[in-house]
Amino acid sequence: MPPVHSDEHAPAQKHWAAINEKTSVLGLKILLGVYRLFGRIPFTVCLGPVLLFYWMSSASLRRTSLTYLSRLNALYPFLPGTPGHRAGLTHLMRFAETILDKFLAGAGIDSDAAVLPENDEIFANDAPGRGAVILTAHVGCQELLARTSDRHTTHPIVILQHTAHAKRFNALLREASGIPSHVIIKEVTQMTPAVAVELSELVQKGAYIIIAGDRVPIGSGEHGRCTVDFLGYPASLPIGGALLSLLLKCPLRQMICVRDDPSRNKTPRIRYRVRFESLSENEVIPRAQRRVFLSRVMQRYADNLARELARSPYDWFNFFDFWQSHDEQAKKNDAR
Repeated sequence: MPPVHSDEHAPAQKHWAAINEKTSVLGLKILLGVYRLFGRIPFTVCLGPVLLFYWMSSASLRRTSLTYLSRLNALYPFLPGTPGHRAGLTHLMRFAETILDKFLAGAGIDSDAAVLPENDEIFANDAPGRGAVILTAHVGCQELLARTSDRHTTHPIVILQHTAHAKRFNALLREASGIPSHVIIKEVTQMTPAVAVELSELVQKGAYIIIAGDRVPIGSGEHGRCTVDFLGYPASLPIGGALLSLLLKCPLRQMICVRDDPSRNKTPRIRYRVRFESLSENEVIPRAQRRVFLSRVMQRYADNLARELARSPYDWFNFFDFWQSHDEQAKKNDAR
């Protein structure tokens, strides 16, 4: 297997939100039909040639996947050598299988996947009128938890999406009428005062606001991000979710969903572990100390994410040049 190439001379990449969506609604429907008629293994067999085509035709996909896998493997070895094509295709196959589970869960269709919450006792003392901001990441199948969340909490769930990047997928879910009534999906391009007021009202009603913490929103300047160490390299993370928790005066927590280790799985069902962590519980931070506080909690977020990915390496689905965005910003600052 070829070693991962250095991305030192990689061409400048579009912001992740500008990358065109390649999801085909017709393709999803066909593959869903295969799953319903024949099960997961025939579904995987049918998907194989499609994934191979995407892998071979996209240099950026190969570069970003192998960069991530190599950096994780250097710190938390899960392969004997340097990750190559086989590891990359395994990564892509895990993503495709997770997309299937996302759709089945979001559409309210029973599947062979189950969810296993961990450390969810941090929510036990939340009053009905006490909400929280929950930072998540592009890992695993969190839709499974959203589907069954009414079994664990009476709090409404508000999922913030930065772009229309998943419009086709969400349209398909609406067509299937599978989004639970207590789950609200809000598309937010920018955090305007009007949006902040609306979210404040929702939090005061006990809503849990879920927002991705591993992608910097389009248009974010230097003040909207911070630098953390992630897998041994500096990376930019957005501080918007953490800042939102300060402004709304509510707890800041983290949710990480990864595939359960098959060796510990005593049943034939696929299981996703959903791990919760507390990043801050209603701390009062003076304005002058906010930046230090935000950097500290985002580093904690990055450390928690890295720890969980070490347990399930193929579950992070940030298929864009995650570290390059930080490198480009650093170059701009040096040029000033």
